[in-house]
Amino acid sequence: MLKAEKLNKIIKNKSHDLHIVKNVSFTVDEGSISSIMGPSGCGKTTLLGMLGGIDAPNSGRVLLNGESLYEKKGSDLNAFRVRNIGYVLQDHHLVNELNCYENILLPLLFANEHTYKENEKRVGELIEALKLSKVKNRFPYQMSGGEKQRTAMARALTRRPRLLLADEPTGNLDQMNAQNVMKLLNNIVETFKVTVIIVTHDKNIADQCGRVFQMLDGEFVQ
Repeated sequence: MLKAEKLNKIIKNKSHDLHIVKNVSFTVDEGSISSIMGPSGCGKTTLLGMLGGIDAPNSGRVLLNGESLYEKKGSDLNAFRVRNIGYVLQDHHLVNELNCYENILLPLLFANEHTYKENEKRVGELIEALKLSKVKNRFPYQMSGGEKQRTAMARALTRRPRLLLADEPTGNLDQMNAQNVMKLLNNIVETFKVTVIIVTHDKNIADQCGRVFQMLDGEFVQ
């Protein structure tokens, strides 16, 4: 479903080049949950950006269902990414002036691809699947950390992406809420037929994934 081939990311500066991601290759099966685990600063987030089409590698390829991301340019790459890839970040980035329902709806309004009734049905399905019915009318400041993270997950799924990338999705949560998020991610895979890749430094979270890629100093070591 996803294939990375010899990905390299180098940042040039005056004193020396920083080789952040070094010749990383791997594949991920459709309908799976995988994790990329490693210490802070090892290149996990940079790699996730390359997999998601937002940070082009210096060399190498990323293929999503056989289509090469970085052979697409400009608006074509943007359109492909929005249709096929969803993002969840450690900091949920919800819009404070919008309630839970409106935050989830927002990407569909921007896309302007469906009728309001179709959008309403899609948002309702996500609210039910991610157990947000009790807080759908609440604003972010009225929600717990776990509720805000689940809202961000629902928002990332509104356009039914094939791939969901999650960067430390449980990093700001206590152990109970972290476990709840992992249970929901497993349900999401089954319900919405999406493939999930999680970046984490938490071994307890990584151990709940089907595959774990261990990263150190920009390289996969296990």
